[in-house]
Amino acid sequence: MARANSGITAGFVPIDYSESDLVELVVADNYGTALYPGEPVLAVDDGTVARTPGGSGTDATVDGIMAVIVEIIQRVDADGVLRTNGNRYLPANTRWTAYKDRSLLKCVLANSSRRFKVKADTAHADIAAALTGNFVNYYHAYESGAAVPALGRSSIFLDTSTAATTAKQWRVLDWVKAPYNDPLQVNFHAIVIPNLIQGLPVVGHSTTGI
Repeated sequence: MARANSGITAGFVPIDYSESDLVELVVADNYGTALYPGEPVLAVDDGTVARTPGGSGTDATVDGIMAVIVEIIQRVDADGVLRTNGNRYLPANTRWTAYKDRSLLKCVLANSSRRFKVKADTAHADIAAALTGNFVNYYHAYESGAAVPALGRSSIFLDTSTAATTAKQWRVLDWVKAPYNDPLQVNFHAIVIPNLIQGLPVVGHSTTGI
């Protein structure tokens, strides 16, 4: 019997990035959804960002990805104190008034050459099926009630139950080649690039897969 996958991936983890690749993005006062490292965000017309929902269509303004959160830089806590370290996640409905106290994220931009590692929920039947899963598109999804605030762990995963050539949110390149990772078991780690990019210039890009 194959050994179950044991590695833990905290959402979409960027591969081979440097500090110069990161940008700071603002979350609106009283934004109603908790945000975690490893979650994608999209640009909002007020100059802030919001969490990209689990996919339902191919409209980048709704399901698109501008960036992925790497770190929560600062937030105001429930006692009104500005916390600039130890922020594992950004709670829903975090309030701020002064711009210096804004909820602030460190993110990596989701350009078409940026690779991420992420947990995929559905096992492939065999290696041939796993190979067939390369270069096609999938949505991400959030498992209800599965986020772990104390660890700053999102409930997000790559929903590999249905492959498509349509413009879903992510395109799979391969699975991680490592002893702990088996694409024939659930929760294997896939390598993906953003497919439904929003808020960034995209040159020569095709959202449809093979």
